[in-house]
Amino acid sequence: MRVFARFFVVVSVLIALFLTASAPAQAATRFIQLAIWPPAQLFPQQDKVHGVRLCLYGIQQEVQGYDLGIFTRTTGKQVGLQHSIIGLVEGDFTGWQHGFVANIVKGRCVGLQTAIYNNAGDGKGVMFGFINMSRSMNGLQLSFFNYTNTLHGLQIGIVNIIQSKTDWPVLPIVNWSF
Repeated sequence: MRVFARFFVVVSVLIALFLTASAPAQAATRFIQLAIWPPAQLFPQQDKVHGVRLCLYGIQQEVQGYDLGIFTRTTGKQVGLQHSIIGLVEGDFTGWQHGFVANIVKGRCVGLQTAIYNNAGDGKGVMFGFINMSRSMNGLQLSFFNYTNTLHGLQIGIVNIIQSKTDWPVLPIVNWSF
């Protein structure tokens, strides 16, 4: 079964490379991006990736689809599934951001964040980790330490802080604001 999975991945990457290589040089949207370290990547970071990005450390303007890497950085928006050790999105993110160490979204994050440390500018959905932080949150924060300035939803953890809440802004186990 593992041999089949590896074969499938190799064939998929080769097909994607063939299709991408046949695209005009001036095209700004790519199906695949392979990156070791900027600028050692298949296409410039200004190009958009609508498909698959595989990288050790990659920087891209926009990613839509599947993103897999050690350190993934998107300077604009990202939509889809991101798996990394550290994931940074400087714009808005929609989908599932799964990181081993950290997920950081500077803009609006809609969906699910799972990592040891999750940080979103404006979150809507679920944050699950050991430390969750956001400027504002609409949904659920589940971890040992939860912090947000404003919340419309629920926090479950050892320490839960809603900065804007006038009565009981810090509570153990559960905190809420509706």
